[in-house]
Amino acid sequence: MTPSSTSSLKKVTLPLFFKHWKIVIISAICVALLASVLIYQKSKSKAVILFGTLGGWSSKAVDINNAGQVIGDYRNENGDIRAFLWTKESGMQDLGTLGGRSSYVAGIDENGQVYGSADNPPNSPQSSSRFRWTKEKGMEERTDSSSEIDRRSRYSISQGTEDESVPTIYYNKKRFVLNNLGGKKGSAYPPNDKGQATGNSEIENGDEHSFFWSQEQGMLDIGTLGGRKTHANYINNHGQIVGYSLTKNGEKRAFIWSRDKGIRELETLAGKESEAVVINDSGEIVGYIKHSPPWWVGPWGWIAQQLKLSYKYKPSLKYKDLKEAVLWRVPPDPDLKQFPTTPEKQ
Repeated sequence: MTPSSTSSLKKVTLPLFFKHWKIVIISAICVALLASVLIYQKSKSKAVILFGTLGGWSSKAVDINNAGQVIGDYRNENGDIRAFLWTKESGMQDLGTLGGRSSYVAGIDENGQVYGSADNPPNSPQSSSRFRWTKEKGMEERTDSSSEIDRRSRYSISQGTEDESVPTIYYNKKRFVLNNLGGKKGSAYPPNDKGQATGNSEIENGDEHSFFWSQEQGMLDIGTLGGRKTHANYINNHGQIVGYSLTKNGEKRAFIWSRDKGIRELETLAGKESEAVVINDSGEIVGYIKHSPPWWVGPWGWIAQQLKLSYKYKPSLKYKDLKEAVLWRVPPDPDLKQFPTTPEKQ
């Protein structure tokens, strides 16, 4: 080929991406890091603390005392459920078992003692036993019959039949039979130290709403976050109620309610859904935020199923319950979303 014929060939121009691919990749990394920092700052400014999972798959906070000590359960890398304790000083720690694979928390008292149940070693007469955990002695089998945790049980109480029931509470050795919010079914949780109670009831159209009750004010429907359902989980000694509610789009969101501010949505960050489980008297709330699974989970889950892989290698199971324990610190925060309450009902 002669020089003249060579010069007549058109010069091939590469796309800009290929010419500056290093700059593009570095820029993408910087954007990702910046987004992470912004999410962290948002979390920090909103006073939201995500606990992590101790290297496992998921976690959920179950209780908090007035000292801010939090307990919950997490699922480890083998799929076993284990009890954990979280403190501001030490972070998250596994509480162990009674020789078996799993342990489950029930509550924590004001002295930092944790109560729950745990699996016993294989071939034991009983598959599981109740436990008490203390900082000094760790996890031990529990032999006593009652505790502060048993007294403030969170099981809701009702009176009636499976088809028709009304909320019922016991306070100062008296029984109070409450009214429903217009529907046929309802139940109430044990009251706080002031005799105020919360619970859940059907309304006229069969939807579930939560209520606040006191002897002075009677029943109050606390409303929703725009959707058709609200479910209360706990009331503290200031009359603040937490739980979850559905939004107008049907999304499950954690909420806090009080008489002066009504029902407000708690920060979910980038989560798919959230639920508030308990609030202490300092306004610290615990529960969980549920994250969305990665896009590749569905296809890989199908492959794992076809190859009959073990539980550990099935991401469709692993990412089915992507919950992460969370702590919200609430009052007062003007950025929380405000929604009106529904009219009071006696």
